[in-house]
Amino acid sequence: MAQHCTWAGLRPTVQRVIEACPNCELCKKNSKKCGLLPPKPTPEIIPWHTLCVDLICPCNFGVKNEKETEKDAFVQLHCLTMTDPATGCFECCEIMRKRTDCIANHLETCWLTRHPWPTEIVMDNGREFAPEVADLLVSECGTHRKIVASGNPQANSMTEWCHQTLANMIRTRQMRDKNDLDPEFGWSSELAACRKAMNSAVHTTSRAAPSQLVFGCDAPLDVSHKADWLHIEEQKKKLVTQNNKRENAARVPHACNVGDIVTFNTGKQRKHGHDPNLGPHRTTQAHGNGTVQLVKVACDNGGAPNETWNILNVNPRRT
Repeated sequence: MAQHCTWAGLRPTVQRVIEACPNCELCKKNSKKCGLLPPKPTPEIIPWHTLCVDLICPCNFGVKNEKETEKDAFVQLHCLTMTDPATGCFECCEIMRKRTDCIANHLETCWLTRHPWPTEIVMDNGREFAPEVADLLVSECGTHRKIVASGNPQANSMTEWCHQTLANMIRTRQMRDKNDLDPEFGWSSELAACRKAMNSAVHTTSRAAPSQLVFGCDAPLDVSHKADWLHIEEQKKKLVTQNNKRENAARVPHACNVGDIVTFNTGKQRKHGHDPNLGPHRTTQAHGNGTVQLVKVACDNGGAPNETWNILNVNPRRT
């Protein structure tokens, strides 16, 4: 198979539309993207070893009327979510301020005082997670912090799935305005019901609910449950392998090298007629875990910081 061509010599000050190479065999396959995803790391099977933390800020629910403004039209939810990837135990709480000290207090009261302390915590590089949160984890808990780049949300995929499930459950309430919330408890009662439902749902991989794996018994009934972690580990590895093969079936082999001109898709909705791909960017470093570091071509000489992106959203291009 022919190698993907990369056209060099792009002038940094020129911002032009990036197009696929018409002479490249890989570019002709519009239905397939370039670059195979590497095998995923070993899934987490040790309970309370890793903690995944993220924010939902904000999530809008409701219907906008003609007389309402943007602030009064929707019911906004600012929420902190915490998930144990081994057991699937899920916790969430409403936050009033998106500040570092508030995030640290909610993390301590909602998870660290209720569950065993984790050895590693996964969070993004947002300003609300540093430095008070890092000091709390390192000094008091001895927890190692693992940073997830904003362009690589797949590293915290389980939390993203929990966000989608939580939003879908809240949408079933069909809220129209702020009056649909409990006047005394607000979002607390809604989040408590969703948290109970998510921890009581049986997962396909483990064949058990998170509450069964955590407490050793069913949530609604006093029936004991003994988890078979060897079977759960085998099922998780099997599922990871199947998902990796399915994703690579829609892609073609391509090696992203240092110096290649690429574009990336942020996944955000853009105005009609705008190119969804942002760029051009130049590859400064290629990692073996399916991520690359990019820098804007116009900022090569300006010392702009590199951004880490997953190859799922990176497309090799030429000018």
